[in-house]
Amino acid sequence: RSSGKFTLLSTLKRKNTVTTGASSLPGNIRQLVKSQSAQDYKNGSNVTTLGSYNGDNSSVPSLNPKIFSKKSSLCVNNTYHDTNKVKKSNVHPDLSSITYFQKYNLKRPNIDAMKLPCVFVASYSERKFAKLIRDDETLKSWKEYTHRHICRVYPKASRVESSNMNPLPIWAAGVQIVALNYQTTDKAMMLNDSKFRENGGCGYVLKPRYMLDSTVDPSPPILLRVHVISGQQLPTKAADTASMDPYISVSVCGMQHDKKTRKTKAVKNNAFNPIFDEVFEFKIRSPDSAQLLFAVYDEASSLLSKSDELCAYSSIPIPNLRRGLRSVALYDEKGNRKGDYEFASLLIRTSFMIIQTADNFADDSEDDEDDERSVVSSVASSVMSDGSNASEVI
Repeated sequence: RSSGKFTLLSTLKRKNTVTTGASSLPGNIRQLVKSQSAQDYKNGSNVTTLGSYNGDNSSVPSLNPKIFSKKSSLCVNNTYHDTNKVKKSNVHPDLSSITYFQKYNLKRPNIDAMKLPCVFVASYSERKFAKLIRDDETLKSWKEYTHRHICRVYPKASRVESSNMNPLPIWAAGVQIVALNYQTTDKAMMLNDSKFRENGGCGYVLKPRYMLDSTVDPSPPILLRVHVISGQQLPTKAADTASMDPYISVSVCGMQHDKKTRKTKAVKNNAFNPIFDEVFEFKIRSPDSAQLLFAVYDEASSLLSKSDELCAYSSIPIPNLRRGLRSVALYDEKGNRKGDYEFASLLIRTSFMIIQTADNFADDSEDDEDDERSVVSSVASSVMSDGSNASEVI
C-alpha cells in the first residue's frame, strides 16, 4: 500500500522490534542485511532498496536511496519501515495481499528510478508537478519514466472551492492518472468525460503511440475548419423553449498555445432548429493533446440576468474528428444524455489540413506572449494556472 526507501542496515538494527506476520524477517532478506556494510550506507552507494516483499525469492534491485524523499517507507508483511520508526499498518492483511500498486515519493525520474518495478506509483500536487517539468530534458525523462510506471497528479490544496485544473497538458506530459473534484461540474470535468468516452466509457484509453515509441513522431500541426450549420432540439432550462436565444461557443482546449474560442451570433427565440451558418478556423500545434469543445448558451435577455446560461455541451478529442458533415450529440453538465438531451444535437461540417511550416502560426495566437512559449513552458504554465473557478462552467 505504501513503499519507498527501506535500507537493510536499518532492518538489521531493528530486527528484534519489527512486528510482522511471521516471527522474523525472511531468510533471504536477513542474508542481504548481513552483506551490507555501514560504509556503503553512509556513502549512499550500492544501498539495496526494496519494494513490497510478498514472500517469494524474487530478485531485489540495488538502487541509490537518494532518489527517494525523506518521507518514504516500505510495507513488508503489513508493517511500515523507515530509518526512523516502525509503524504498524491498520490495513487488513487480506486487503494488503490484493493491493498491487504502492505509493512512493520520487524526487525526479533518473536512471535508478527507471529500474524500479512497475508497481511503484508516484503522486504529486499540480503545483509540485509543474516545477518538475520546467525544461525539455526533464519533460522527456517523465515521458520515458511513464512508459513503465504509473504517475498521479491531484489538485493543489489551495483549491478550497473544489475547482479543477486543466487535465489535458498533464496527460500530454505522460501522466496516466489526473485526479479531479468530481463534485464540481466545470470545464475540466467536461474534458475528462469526453476523453474517456472515446473508448466506449470502459474506464481507460490508450496513450498516443508517440508516447510509447520513441521512433514515432507526434501528429503534425493542422489547420482545422469548423462550419457550424444548425442545431436541433436544443435543451433549455427555461419553461418556454420559444424564449431561448441560443448561440454556440466553439473552443480548442489543450496546450496553452492552442487555446482559442470563437462564438456564433445568437438566434432569437428559436431552440428547436436554429440556423447559425458560421465558419471558424483554428491552427493547432499539438493536435494529439487537444479537444474541440462545443458549448450551447442561452444569451442573457435582460439586465437582470448576470450571465449567459450554459445549456448543453459536447467535446471531441481532435484525433477522433472526421471530415465532412457530422451530427454532434449534446450532453448536460454532468455528461448525461437523457430526457431533453436525448435528441439534442448540432450539425457541423469539418475539414482539416496539415500545416508544413511554423511560419503559418505567425500572429495567430490570442496572446503574443503565449505564441512564443515552448511546449514545456506551455505544459507548466497550464498546470500552474488556477483554471476554472468552482462557479465558472466554461
